[in-house]
Amino acid sequence: MSAMPIPTKLRRPVVRRRSNPQYIDNLPAASRGALIRRHARLTRRRDRTARKESWLIYCGDVHVGSIGLRSGNPTESDPWQWRSGFYPGSRPGECTSATATTFQSARAAFLAAWPVFLSKRTDADFEEWRQERDWTARKYAAWDRGEKALVR
Repeated sequence: MSAMPIPTKLRRPVVRRRSNPQYIDNLPAASRGALIRRHARLTRRRDRTARKESWLIYCGDVHVGSIGLRSGNPTESDPWQWRSGFYPGSRPGECTSATATTFQSARAAFLAAWPVFLSKRTDADFEEWRQERDWTARKYAAWDRGEKALVR
């Protein structure tokens, strides 16, 4: 049985926009060894595909979290949400998230949670995330050409 190409309407759109990264913070590199010195610089980029204000946080080229306005929540609840961590490259339950009343408090909470998550990561974890990102890009490119799904 041959695989049919996925209709264009069902494909996930690929957005290739570059934005100017904004530095979030430098983590205290002296206390955490070589891994943090190599991966310490966090940047944020506006998520242009989100309906509400949302920022994607990167450590080098790895998407490690986000801070954004929540949608569909009552006005009495916290409007901001943050997430810290990435998968693959971590185990289920290691990524953390919470809500906050302001962007600044969400940013502060993210910056407090990030060193905890990073202290359990190795270079192999970052590489695993990169390999998954690259494989996903190849898969969607093959679908765009009308080819069958790739086998890992």
